[in-house]
Amino acid sequence: MRAFALLVAIGCTVPACETTLIDPAVDYGDEPPYVPEGEPHLELGYYTEQLYAPLEEGDACYVIFGLQGGTWTMPALRASGVLADLVVQCSLTTDAGEPLGATDEPQRFYLAPDGLIEVQAFPVPVTHAPPREADPIDDLFGQRATLECRVVDTEGREATASVDCVLEQH
Repeated sequence: MRAFALLVAIGCTVPACETTLIDPAVDYGDEPPYVPEGEPHLELGYYTEQLYAPLEEGDACYVIFGLQGGTWTMPALRASGVLADLVVQCSLTTDAGEPLGATDEPQRFYLAPDGLIEVQAFPVPVTHAPPREADPIDDLFGQRATLECRVVDTEGREATASVDCVLEQH
């Protein structure tokens, strides 16, 4: 034990103590860059445990409480027929007409294994409309709402998707 402490104290100079870091070369292959094909299309869904499921009429829109504050629904957005750099506009409105949140943000989408481009979790705020924006949202759970999103690329191609869902705490 004393010998080990002595080696640590004076530093290890024997070959067994040398560390060699190897940074292996990464082969990206000859894959061509993503090129949009077909008509613009947008689909909304959610990832659960790394599995994607499209959002169908009447499904749950999951609402989470953010670690740094706020309440959000974070749908996956999957698109085709548009470039990967997009402006995303999403809104969430109750069936009673109360606007719960909206976004209008530039976003880079990434190529998914199935050839679509996607963002796996896009934050859309969930709060009561003014003047009640500071009120708790517990009364919203179980209510029906419409989640609507639109994407537009730099060449003006756009796609929209809208789903009626039920707000659920997740």
